[in-house]
Amino acid sequence: MQVQPEKIEAINERILNQIPKVTGSNTQLSAAGQEVLIKAQGASKQLKDEFAAIEHLLLGLLMVKSPVQQFLIDSGISEKSLQSAITELHQGERVTSATQEEQYQALNKYAVNLNQQANAGKLDPVIG
Repeated sequence: MQVQPEKIEAINERILNQIPKVTGSNTQLSAAGQEVLIKAQGASKQLKDEFAAIEHLLLGLLMVKSPVQQFLIDSGISEKSLQSAITELHQGERVTSATQEEQYQALNKYAVNLNQQANAGKLDPVIG
């Protein structure tokens, strides 16, 4: 998946500034939010997973017309590329527990683990 972090950050800031702010204790999920959860649950069933995980929520967000969907599309994320990344992430396994994500090696595979580098003394000290 070709994703540009700088572009994602700029679009994310723009969308977050456009979203209405809610105060008080009686907040509810919007109709679009409810639809995302339904689509995520459907995606988990389609993948024969027992629980809906973060990746299913991302699929749900891609399936429901909203500013977030457009944000993901503008960021270079398509349903097909996300499905491919999920298949690679799962490595043939299904989501069978609520804590399945802890078993993925996504951090080591797709990012630099700064905690690990700091513990190994591989980061320059911060001078402040």
